[in-house]
Amino acid sequence: METNQFPKSRLFPDLIDISPERNGKICKKIIKEGEGNGRPTWGCEVEIFIRNVSSTSSDEDGKVTKFNLGKGKIIKACEIGISTMKKGEKAILICEDQPTNDNSSATTTSSEFQVELINWQHEDISPKKDGGIRRNILSPGEGSETPNDGAEVEISLIGKFQDKVFDQRSNVSYCIGEGMEYDIIKGIDLALLKFKKGETSKLFIKPQYAFGKEGSEKHQIPPDSEIQYEITLLRFNRVKDIWLMNDDEKIKEAKLLKIRGNVYFQLGKIPVAIKMYNRVVQMLKLFEDGRYIMEGDPESESTFFSAHMNLCLCYLKSEKYSEAKHSANVALKLRPDDEKAHFRAGKVYFALGEYFSALNEFKECLRINPNNNAAKTEITLSSNALKEHTKQERKIYGQMFDRFAEEDTQREKSELKKITNVMSSVGEWGAEDREREPSEFEKENPDIILLNKTGEFKDM
Repeated sequence: METNQFPKSRLFPDLIDISPERNGKICKKIIKEGEGNGRPTWGCEVEIFIRNVSSTSSDEDGKVTKFNLGKGKIIKACEIGISTMKKGEKAILICEDQPTNDNSSATTTSSEFQVELINWQHEDISPKKDGGIRRNILSPGEGSETPNDGAEVEISLIGKFQDKVFDQRSNVSYCIGEGMEYDIIKGIDLALLKFKKGETSKLFIKPQYAFGKEGSEKHQIPPDSEIQYEITLLRFNRVKDIWLMNDDEKIKEAKLLKIRGNVYFQLGKIPVAIKMYNRVVQMLKLFEDGRYIMEGDPESESTFFSAHMNLCLCYLKSEKYSEAKHSANVALKLRPDDEKAHFRAGKVYFALGEYFSALNEFKECLRINPNNNAAKTEITLSSNALKEHTKQERKIYGQMFDRFAEEDTQREKSELKKITNVMSSVGEWGAEDREREPSEFEKENPDIILLNKTGEFKDM
């Protein structure tokens, strides 16, 4: 058999050569045309029906399956065939098998597959797999390595909203995680963690990873808008992974991250500052010998403490009070007698409406430093808030108890009405014995029934 020929299918002689080398090793016969013009690319999620027609198995061996193209779920030849199909298309794929030994004269065989592309969608690369960031690879990158959090990258980008370009830049360099400082949205920052060097992809980004509920006045993007970006990753330099660092490297890197966090905080870039401080925490959380930071090492402990103190302040400003409370508690665990830590914890409790706890924290500040005027002010504010809160609670509970009492009274009245009045029912008991109309006396006294024949009281 010549290499440029492929055996004709016994059922479908008219074949299309879809092999990348156009050598006839992968051919397709379209049975039913699909819809639209889009075709899945490597990484896209596909839902297909596939059956090996050339095998001796029965029709029942066909099955519907979902997977991402390029992940090796099925043979590569079939994946290549599926990448040429449209949604709803049905086709026969004929794939030449490789010889089973090293003898070049060995006979090659072919496999015939019946395939239907039921549905497909672009690859979901969002962290929560919520469809918020989908990728269509236009040009695959090289190698297998991808950037990590903190890596320095250089990208080119084109942003579109409803087919109108709103952002076009070349050779933008920054560190992943700090995109906000360079007008790079969260969705791009996260997507680049999946890119390979030289890759060009189109990203479909939903509002939660783009400009959110606020939109962008600068780019004239309305609130809650989905946008698209075409991104090329020109180059990147990974930062050393934490688990590859020794303790000294961790401490050094953590100090640098804290400084960068402080700069972003002063610039009002609170979300980026939070990211920097959280990386400090992650960097110093566990040392090589299994010790947690709380267990020692003054230098790293100081950096760790500062990171949580700064996180507490950032979360307070961002109104993320649960996160602020966690950082305040960690800081107090490290330094139980730190005046500033107690003060910041007091501010968190006050924001949460836990005025009694806030009052105790500010009192601790005064215990440590009786001259802390700010704590005295906060004690007054917390005391007043606690009194007002207690007053409101009493009012609410009082109204609640009054309502419960009224409901109980109404319930008792309702139950009483259900109890049979024996005297008013006596007439019913004696009616069949009386066999006459009630007398005038009985009409005037309905609770009394006379069982004599005349119905007069004197005859009883």
